[in-house]
Amino acid sequence: MTPDIKSPSMEMLENWNKSHLIERIVEREGCSKKEASEMLELWVRIIESGLIEHKKILLSGFGTFQISHRKSFVGYDPMNDVEIVVPIRHVPVFKASRLLKNRLNPSQ
Repeated sequence: MTPDIKSPSMEMLENWNKSHLIERIVEREGCSKKEASEMLELWVRIIESGLIEHKKILLSGFGTFQISHRKSFVGYDPMNDVEIVVPIRHVPVFKASRLLKNRLNPSQ
């Protein structure tokens, strides 16, 4: 069940943390906080392990989690007045699906 997206209210402008998500799972599924916490932790660990293995994780209708590869480059350390080599980095990225974008912007 997808909630209707309405104009921003104070609740929508608040940041949600893990505790808030657990409360939402409890409300919607009628399970205990412990079960909800375990479900959320499992979901996070599964996504995390996929990203560690450099897998692209596609959740239809929601979006894609993947790793972006940042090249190594020569930077500058202004405190020590020296050039430094910034190593290759792997950065997690989330790209929202077209369906999610359309739900967030229904009039466009």
